[in-house]
Amino acid sequence: MEEKENVKTQQYLGNNRSSFEIKLREEFIPPYIQIFRKIKKITSVPISIQATIIIGVISLLTWWLTKVTGTITYLPDFWLFFISSISIVIFGLLFMRYVWCKHIQVFGDLLSILSNQKQIDDLKKVFILMYKSKSQLWSFLSFSVLGAIIVFFLYPPLPFVSKVYNSILIGFPCAGVAGLGACLSLTSSIFIYKLTKFNNLKLNPLNPGQTVGIAQLSKLMSLYATLFTIENTLWLIPFVYLSLTAQTRIPPLNLDSLSYQSAFALIIIFFCITVPIYFLYPQLALRRIIIREKNGLLQKIEGYIKELCFKTDYPLEKDIPLIEKYGEIFNRIQRSKTMPIDVFSGFRFIGSLAFSLFLIIISKPTLLTDMMDVFQKLRDLFK
Repeated sequence: MEEKENVKTQQYLGNNRSSFEIKLREEFIPPYIQIFRKIKKITSVPISIQATIIIGVISLLTWWLTKVTGTITYLPDFWLFFISSISIVIFGLLFMRYVWCKHIQVFGDLLSILSNQKQIDDLKKVFILMYKSKSQLWSFLSFSVLGAIIVFFLYPPLPFVSKVYNSILIGFPCAGVAGLGACLSLTSSIFIYKLTKFNNLKLNPLNPGQTVGIAQLSKLMSLYATLFTIENTLWLIPFVYLSLTAQTRIPPLNLDSLSYQSAFALIIIFFCITVPIYFLYPQLALRRIIIREKNGLLQKIEGYIKELCFKTDYPLEKDIPLIEKYGEIFNRIQRSKTMPIDVFSGFRFIGSLAFSLFLIIISKPTLLTDMMDVFQKLRDLFK
């Protein structure tokens, strides 16, 4: 009965993949994508050009407000932080839109390896959690408040009104988009975890690691990690600039101040912990699926070979060609790779990570020494 249901499910999926993707695009549209779509519907302006126009309009409006209020005179490097913040916001929203579109395509690829409707429904629930749920709102608000607090304390000598003004313009939107990204990274990991719990996945029998759905999901997750690394790099650019110009300022900027160190430390901690884990976890989880299915296939083929070899005292002559064929298939599956990620995706992530680490070292030249001091103190503490 279950086998018949699986066959019906596969027939349904094969005939309805396009309609399934269309349904996802129409029913589960994130709010930030709906905004771009409505603007495009009214103006017919492509989304990439919309982003450029939005940066220009917001910058002009902010310039006018700073002239009216005189706030610009209180904050050094206001425009550096402001433009970086707006760039991060726009890049983040475009990035979220891009991965939403790619995820729908990959979900369509995954349909071919799922066994029943329950598996589809379970992944769809996580998809909704990723792109259209209250968790996005809460992560946006919590990170926005945190970002506003960081900017508020970044320049202690400023008047209170100026601190609030800068926090709203710079910290709130920028950190809010980071919150959306953090929510996406967590929920996409749940998506992978849910997939690892499914049994009877229909992987490629000869090369499980190169099953289309698994390979495409691996590429998507490595792309997520790479784009997150690029977004974190945008966060680092203002700190690199401040570090390089600190001693030429009048008065010189104190990079050892508690506010600066706290802001910088939060970004570094977030970057160094989350990005590598977010890159490795999906690949290792998919590898676990591949190994499980690969071992299952090898056991089945080994069983077929044993059945042919031991049904009599000696293998029948007519069965020897079939045994050899099974042996070839067994060896081919055994030699197939278990890590789904391709070389290009791996080097792309490593390159973006190396560039970000380079910026970190420039912005904090004594970082390695400071880390060694911390490790030494921890070592002395636990002696």
